[in-house]
Amino acid sequence: MAVAFLSLAVMFTGLNRAAFIVNHNDFAPKYAGVLFGITNTFATVPGMIAPIVAGALTPNDTSEEWRNVFYVCAAFCILGTLVFGGLARGEVQDWAKDNSEKLWIETTSNNPPIKQ
Repeated sequence: MAVAFLSLAVMFTGLNRAAFIVNHNDFAPKYAGVLFGITNTFATVPGMIAPIVAGALTPNDTSEEWRNVFYVCAAFCILGTLVFGGLARGEVQDWAKDNSEKLWIETTSNNPPIKQ
């Protein structure tokens, strides 16, 4: 049963990663690399805090204490999925739009037509 749940967890993690990594390109293609760096920096914080929390939750190293650690991990995964699923959008944001093409079209369209 543990192997089945672990396999399901890895499968859903793969689906999750496929969604949020591409999302940077969806809403800010010009700044996707910078945004991914910033969000990935914040994403390392749980990896630094998790061993401390796991150590605090398992002072006696019993299976019941470790079960609580996994419940906390599952709760954070579910919370992240709900927040991302509810708030994530794929439209290019106004602040990330490239206006150089629009500017070029506007400057070239102001020229009078060429008479033949």
